[in-house]
Amino acid sequence: MSELPSELAADIDLDLLTTFYEAGGQAVGVSDLKQTLGLTLEEIAARVEGLRAAGYVIGKSHPYGSTAFQMLEIPDRFYVHEIRRRLATEWLGREIRTYDTLASTNEAARTLASAGAVHGTVVSSVICAFRSRSEPIVAC
Repeated sequence: MSELPSELAADIDLDLLTTFYEAGGQAVGVSDLKQTLGLTLEEIAARVEGLRAAGYVIGKSHPYGSTAFQMLEIPDRFYVHEIRRRLATEWLGREIRTYDTLASTNEAARTLASAGAVHGTVVSSVICAFRSRSEPIVAC
């Protein structure tokens, strides 16, 4: 059971993501991104490419002759920051563990609990393999 990195710090720019989320699906001009984030066009382009490599679908347009970026789709992956931004809880999910593959998320949760994980720890897996008494391993 190999744990995924909680963030892909070099590739996922949370400030840039927050700017896209706050835009509510609208395109954000490069001039606004430069001012908000204090970055050059080249730095913005590199960070957008990092987001794309992480699975985000970012569109590029040229309204009125200026360049703008728009977040079109979030990745179909369990990124800790994506889970956290949707939580509206006091205690559930304050600690989140994501794994590429697990035999059982319940077993991983039990193991973490016996090792002293905080109450409300969330365990997620991209692929979960389980075995019943009469069936082979399947993905869930």
